[in-house]
Amino acid sequence: MVSVCQIGGRMQYAVARIFDSQQLLSKLYTDLCFDKFPFSLIKESSFFSKYGSTRKVNIDPRNIEHFPLLAYQYYKNRHHANTVGLEYQNYMWMENRFGNKVLNQLKHDGVEYLYTFNTASRTIGKFKGDKKIILEQCSLPFGQYRQAIINEFEKFSGWCKPEAIHSYLNESVEQFILHERDEWVNAEYIIVPSEAVKDSLIAEGVSQAKIILIPYGINFSTDIDLGEQIDRKQLLPFTVSTVGYLELRKGIHHFLNVAKAYPSAQFRAIGKQGNLIPDDKLSELKKYVELTGHLDRLSLSKEFQRTHVLLFLTIGEGSATVVYEALSLGIPVITTKEAGSIIEHEVNGFIIEPDDVALIIYYLEKLKDPDYYHYISMNALARSQYGNFAAYKNRLLEKLNFVH
Repeated sequence: MVSVCQIGGRMQYAVARIFDSQQLLSKLYTDLCFDKFPFSLIKESSFFSKYGSTRKVNIDPRNIEHFPLLAYQYYKNRHHANTVGLEYQNYMWMENRFGNKVLNQLKHDGVEYLYTFNTASRTIGKFKGDKKIILEQCSLPFGQYRQAIINEFEKFSGWCKPEAIHSYLNESVEQFILHERDEWVNAEYIIVPSEAVKDSLIAEGVSQAKIILIPYGINFSTDIDLGEQIDRKQLLPFTVSTVGYLELRKGIHHFLNVAKAYPSAQFRAIGKQGNLIPDDKLSELKKYVELTGHLDRLSLSKEFQRTHVLLFLTIGEGSATVVYEALSLGIPVITTKEAGSIIEHEVNGFIIEPDDVALIIYYLEKLKDPDYYHYISMNALARSQYGNFAAYKNRLLEKLNFVH
């Protein structure tokens, strides 16, 4: 048996749902879950519907322990954390409070294994007693991610406000990095979603024997005839999109360079404007790229229907879900190895360096050929079966077959 300890409703508690489906779940410990009374009564209201939809796990409420007052305080703190330092102080505050509450509950939980998540596992791991920790490292180690961001800031200093670099050198950020490293030491097993994360942990000195690679799987519902849509796109202007915050860390500057060098396509950036981009760079971006702002699910779905290629030039992810979604819609993806994707190069997408504008344009030109586009698009759809929830469930249960 296993108990899952999770802050937030990431992937709608996929791991807890999988273990519960096999009668392997003892408890789900979380900050706020809408399966629990009285939140179960208000989940359909207009105010809570969006929030509640990601916080519902559909398992027996008696197997869920949550801490709503703690969730509320964490929410308040997040809205007052107006600096990077305060943001990471809040993360560590929440990890400690959540961990202590879980530890109190574990006195009555005789489970052998605890499935935890990175940046929210240090306290639990430190005082776990005879229980074994299965830690999911969802993203690149933050120390490496920070270094990648700083390197990018230094190379493209005109793309960030002066305070940007200094904010990542804050004492709280340093402490956060050390806390994450403690989690690796205290874990018996570490689950990673991609080779990129696996390699990064090994570079940090984590024993390869601890690491288990289990790529994610996510279902995206659509009532669209995908084959028909792929063919219909041939009649639309060739559109290249990116999704995510308009910030250096998401590679928006590289996206702009491609847009400037390739006038044969329309370029669209979907996502909120980051607060670190100077006004002059934002103005330059708007000359070559159409900015949609943040879109709700329905609007994003419509946006994908006109998108021919997802150009996702991030400098660091764990395994970006937007790539899974694009594949499920037959949209070819050009991305970086740091995206941690399940893409097979030149089979169902393309893996490139984010600043290799010439190579990116080469692949865009190839994708403008209708026959080649159809080939890659059909392969993307096929690959999405590897990246769906059923496949993920099978992988997780197979790799963790010692949990029984």
